[in-house]
Amino acid sequence: MAAWVEIGPGGQALARALVRGPACPEVILDGHAQLMALRATPRPSFPERVCELVLPAGTRRASIAGHGLPLPKADPKRIVVLGDSGCRLKKKVLQACNDLEAWPFAQVAARAADDAPDLVIHVGDYVYRERECPEGNEGCAESPFGDRLDTWVADFFAPARPLLAAAPWIMARGNHESCQRSGGGFLRLLDPRPVPPGCSDRTGPYALPLGSRSLVVLDSAGAVDERPTAADLAHARADVAAAPFPRDGTSWLVSHHPPFGVEMDLRRKGQLRAPGASLRGARDLLPAGVELILSGHIHLYELVKLERGPVQAIAGTGGTELDPEPALTADGVARALGVPVTFARARAAFGYLLLEREADGVWVADLRDERGSCALRCRLEPAGPRCGALRE
Repeated sequence: MAAWVEIGPGGQALARALVRGPACPEVILDGHAQLMALRATPRPSFPERVCELVLPAGTRRASIAGHGLPLPKADPKRIVVLGDSGCRLKKKVLQACNDLEAWPFAQVAARAADDAPDLVIHVGDYVYRERECPEGNEGCAESPFGDRLDTWVADFFAPARPLLAAAPWIMARGNHESCQRSGGGFLRLLDPRPVPPGCSDRTGPYALPLGSRSLVVLDSAGAVDERPTAADLAHARADVAAAPFPRDGTSWLVSHHPPFGVEMDLRRKGQLRAPGASLRGARDLLPAGVELILSGHIHLYELVKLERGPVQAIAGTGGTELDPEPALTADGVARALGVPVTFARARAAFGYLLLEREADGVWVADLRDERGSCALRCRLEPAGPRCGALRE
């Protein structure tokens, strides 16, 4: 039985469990048993029940079948951020899912759990196994594929187990969880809201408290990287306009597609491109109080600071095959994005982002590799990130 805790709209904490038995289990809350509710019934591609229970505010201890559940903290000080974690089996790209070095998500999750985070934020793209492993390929032999429970277990639940046990999660949705890919599984298993009657690529943004800030989670599964239509742009603008940012005060945004990220343009050597064109068309709607945007989609670690705007942090480094590392300059990124930029740095390395709040209130962003070593450390100061030397 897989069990975890996730945080949804308004900061509501939900205990979830996947159960093969005929009924949902009990959760022991501060010594008292409470039966979990049925979230989703078994079906051929998802043969386990999905059960859930809202954890009352103030709960001190919770457990399922003798295993303790991590409980949320009102003011988390250590936050793990990662995304793009699945093993890529798509078209001609065949990542060696059976090799812990080639697909290190299990190592990344274990090392991140060792850091004892208060909260984990997954910025989307959990399942990458979209095609059958070819006969004779030992790297991915016997791998499941498609939007099925065994694929979700192989790509996410099994390797993420120690990190699921370490802290509550915020589960953002990526483009690999679109309805044409694994959207049905995401809405059934991970979305913090009730299972909808059908699959939609636009589920609406929501907010939750994060200490003195508000954290807004945006579903960008349907965002378009290039040549968005008028309808694509209208949808993106409507979603950002509907996001419940606070009128006063500061906020962070979680969006799988980065509004201010860049990557190498493989069709034009040496050039940069900015994906997520439809979402970029809505970035003027972001309020001034947004300090930090946490994203994935680009399979790199990246920090970009706008001259008049937030820090964009990208942590698409959870295990999916990495993208080429670009040599970023503030001027080059500014040209690609079309906005003034004061700082830009990228690193192609598997791992996770550890955000820690120091005594003076400034957050420090550590890029840690799959062995837990720090590859890059940056203080996210108001004037812009101040980073230590890269580890070569």
